[in-house]
Amino acid sequence: MTAKRVLILEDDLFLIKVMQKKFEKSGHTVKILTDGTRAVETAKEFEPNVVLVDLIMPETDGFIAIEKLKQDPMTTTIPLVVASNLSTDEDIAKTKELGVIKYFVKSNVDLNEVISYIDNL
Repeated sequence: MTAKRVLILEDDLFLIKVMQKKFEKSGHTVKILTDGTRAVETAKEFEPNVVLVDLIMPETDGFIAIEKLKQDPMTTTIPLVVASNLSTDEDIAKTKELGVIKYFVKSNVDLNEVISYIDNL
C-alpha cells in the first residue's frame, strides 16, 4: 500500500471524524470538505490521489461536485469513489456515467473495506 492523499466530501460530522481517524491511521493524508462547493478548487490545491464523495450534502451535492471535477482539465483524471446511502440503480448508474470508478452504499459496507479499496488504487 502506498500512502494516498484523499479528499473526502462528506457532511456527517460524526462520520468525518471516524473517516479521518481511520484513513490517517492507515497512513493516508486527508482533506475534508463538508459540501461540494469548493471541490474543484480544493482538488487543484491538495492534488489528491482519490476523491471520496458523499452524494447528499448541503449547498453543492455530490452529483454536481463529480460533474465539476470531471469537467475541469486539471481534475478530470482524479479517481472518484462514492460512499453514499443512496442505493437505487439509477443513482449508481448516474455516477458511473459521470466517471465514478466505485460506488459503496454506506449502510452496506464497513469503512475498512472502503479504505482497503483506496489502498489498492
